[in-house]
Amino acid sequence: MTPPSDLLAAFVDAKAGSSRGEKSDEDHSEEVLIATLSSCRDLADLSPSSSAFGQGTLPTPSIGFSREQSCCSSILGSALFDGIEIRDGDGDAGGDGQEWSACIRLLRLILGLPDSVGDKASKRSEVPPHIVMRTVMDHSLDSFDYDGGDEENMDTCDPCDRESVSCSACSIDTKSILLMLLSSASVRLTASDIRQTLASSTDSKIRWRRASSVAMECIGLYQRLVLERLGGSLLSTSEDTCLALIDATTLLGTYVAGAIYDLLSMFRKHNSAAPAEKIEAGLISATSMTARFVNTVMARQNPMLSQQLCLDLVRYCIAPLGSIQLDIILLSPLRQWEYDRVGSIGDVDDSSEDEESDTITFTNAHSPGDMMFAEMVCGNSSTDNPGGMKTHWDNAGIALLVYHILVDRTTLPSVYSPEFYYAMLYPHSGALLHLAQNVDEELDSELRFAIISNGIELLSLTLDLSNSCGPTNGSMPYARLCRDVESPLGPVGTVQLLLNTAVALSDTSGDQNNINVSKPKILGLIRKLFHCYPSLQHVRSVASLLQRCPFDYLEPVLLDLLRPALLIAAETTKIKDDGVEDETLELLESVLGEMKSHVTVDDGDVRLIDIDGLMSRVEQYTCAVSLVRLLLIRREVGGRTRLDSAVATLIDFYVGLCNILEDATNADLFQLHLLLDALGELERQSASTSRS
Repeated sequence: MTPPSDLLAAFVDAKAGSSRGEKSDEDHSEEVLIATLSSCRDLADLSPSSSAFGQGTLPTPSIGFSREQSCCSSILGSALFDGIEIRDGDGDAGGDGQEWSACIRLLRLILGLPDSVGDKASKRSEVPPHIVMRTVMDHSLDSFDYDGGDEENMDTCDPCDRESVSCSACSIDTKSILLMLLSSASVRLTASDIRQTLASSTDSKIRWRRASSVAMECIGLYQRLVLERLGGSLLSTSEDTCLALIDATTLLGTYVAGAIYDLLSMFRKHNSAAPAEKIEAGLISATSMTARFVNTVMARQNPMLSQQLCLDLVRYCIAPLGSIQLDIILLSPLRQWEYDRVGSIGDVDDSSEDEESDTITFTNAHSPGDMMFAEMVCGNSSTDNPGGMKTHWDNAGIALLVYHILVDRTTLPSVYSPEFYYAMLYPHSGALLHLAQNVDEELDSELRFAIISNGIELLSLTLDLSNSCGPTNGSMPYARLCRDVESPLGPVGTVQLLLNTAVALSDTSGDQNNINVSKPKILGLIRKLFHCYPSLQHVRSVASLLQRCPFDYLEPVLLDLLRPALLIAAETTKIKDDGVEDETLELLESVLGEMKSHVTVDDGDVRLIDIDGLMSRVEQYTCAVSLVRLLLIRREVGGRTRLDSAVATLIDFYVGLCNILEDATNADLFQLHLLLDALGELERQSASTSRS
């Protein structure tokens, strides 16, 4: 294989001969480009530890991230686009560093980039941009294309070799980085050619479809060469994996996104029919997946750098969007949920619970998933990859970006009402909690705990930002979804996940040094969340949770969560029939029926039977009695047959309980005194209501 230095010398000589008027049969630039990329196969990979620039520091790239990055993508990117020489660690441009320098210089000549550092003059590429992209795509077939093979070999290989297998699967080789840089250069050259054509006086035809194909192929190449490889290293915390993630975010934020937005600016100004929305959807897909990998791998080793990388992705990949705005991305769970409902008309959800399950089944797990904008809004794009570019939005990746946006606040839009903030941000807290509890995700316990903490903190910040004000205004977008307590804007799914977390916490989990993940914090957050909803929605949500709950010991907790709803209703409505009373009695029907089954009358003497069963349900019965008393308080006059019937049943139970405790000698029956007190309060409230 001819080394790049020899190819460079031959190419320079050929150009020099052409400038002297020597005859040449044809331009061989495309063949030289192919030969150059082929020659890279035998070169050793560059690494930040063995390569540096003159003074040993990396300059700020001329485009993209403002933060300095010491990674291979910055080294090659600065060399290709800024003409900065690659040097070995000893400061000499020798060895493979010399060959990489020759390769980069040759590519700069072929692409018509400026001849020296700081030189803004550029020429048309020796090879048309779409041909550059085609050549890159052809050579990418020889590069690593992750197919899970290494993962399959992990179980059979020698334990001593597993680390090397894992590292080889998660690093990004130098040639793949170079191919990504060339693909972004192809997009930029396409935009430059369009700009020059528009500025010229000729009536040259602009190939808009070809330009859009180049952009889609660039994003698709990043997804294949970078994301598919990172997808095989989610459990690795090696230094190579972290460096690969830095390379990935730098490639996407600095070079790919920058080039895409340069081309999209031409589309918006001169061709509104160009598929800008599809291209932006693909870019959002790549960004969401990159954010997911950064947070699930790097967050364990360097949380601060992980946060900074995510914020950079927001600034350089999301913020400049034109057709798809940030609020559209944040609201994607709501649109996708509506699409799923429309697409499944006539289907009945099976809400039955697995009795052997250790958690409440989360049946409200709807992801933004295959969502695109404009003509593809709510479309299932998993089977439609335009230009080889995936348009699937990763719900967990978007939720992680939302978390960092809300924590940082500098990239958070400040033009929305509290209700709109709630609609945009609230569904993503449930997405994080769902990610942490999904058994199909290959996450260790430490990372799951960290994601749960992020989800709880995101929910708390959302409630504070929205002033605990749910989107109940009928003029609000998607406010109608609040009427469905199981929708992404309803409380059921998130409360379910929070209760799962509380159940999973051990009594000693407080030593995790994380105040967000504690039972008191979780229960307080649930109460605060329910406060965002009207009393009727509050009651319906608890009823739905009770139907799903597989644990008897959680029933008193859920019943106790109804108290604020009835207290608020008591303050705002007295005689008005708002549906709260009927919904509450419907919810309590089974518990009241159980209490009635304990009552027996023998010759006018009221007695209770099945005391053991009564003792096992005493907490549920006490909560039910307290709730019925609150229903009496919120009603000034009688006349409601259903409530009066429930009160009569409880008074009979009260009489029977008094008889038991009067004759009781068993000290274990002390638990019944709390129930007795609650029944006594109910009896007095009933008598007071009757007199009024």
